[in-house]
Amino acid sequence: MLYFVNATDSANRFDTIMGWQKLDRDKTKQVIAKVMDQSNTVLFNPLTSEAECQSLPFYRSMLHYRITNYASLPSFRMEYLGDGDSFFLFDGLADTIYKVNERASLSLKMDSVVPYLRFFLQNVNVEEGEVFLVEDTAKLEFMESLDFAQKEHIEQNFKKPTATYEPTLSAFIINCTLYFMGVLMHTSVRVDMDGVVSILDQTMLMQAGLGLNIHG
Repeated sequence: MLYFVNATDSANRFDTIMGWQKLDRDKTKQVIAKVMDQSNTVLFNPLTSEAECQSLPFYRSMLHYRITNYASLPSFRMEYLGDGDSFFLFDGLADTIYKVNERASLSLKMDSVVPYLRFFLQNVNVEEGEVFLVEDTAKLEFMESLDFAQKEHIEQNFKKPTATYEPTLSAFIINCTLYFMGVLMHTSVRVDMDGVVSILDQTMLMQAGLGLNIHG
């Protein structure tokens, strides 16, 4: 069942939305009106746009929205985090997600901290380029171009994300593999309870290691 949440709805209704759900025309109009009011721009027409939303396992009072404008050629899509009243555009800044975390009843647990890290890396830019959390080597596009020895090296050294909670730090430590500018790296990532992400160290798996600076 899909619930459209506005400012007066209770936060626990967000748990009922699994996967992307298309909003009906009236609810699409409401979302677009709110977005346009906050941005002071006219990017979407409810008659030629489609709005969808899904819940995220680490937010209890925010949904992930995407709005697609089919009137333009090519069509374009913009994504937001919103509670039905306030909407935050995905702008590539860590500070935007940190701001949402303060309002969204962020709930990080052992089963939600890795999805949060994946979400964070997908939507935050670093100075040098995009960073990807590798959870399955079969999904690495360049694997087919490697020789047998290189593939074997990656498979033997690849680490799936594993999370532990460190009470002394009040933070999670995730040991994982990141892909960054053609470089595979073993890393330890700290995720604080307020959602702040820090990359603690990195060890080259293939090619030269590079430092990362996640910033707002």
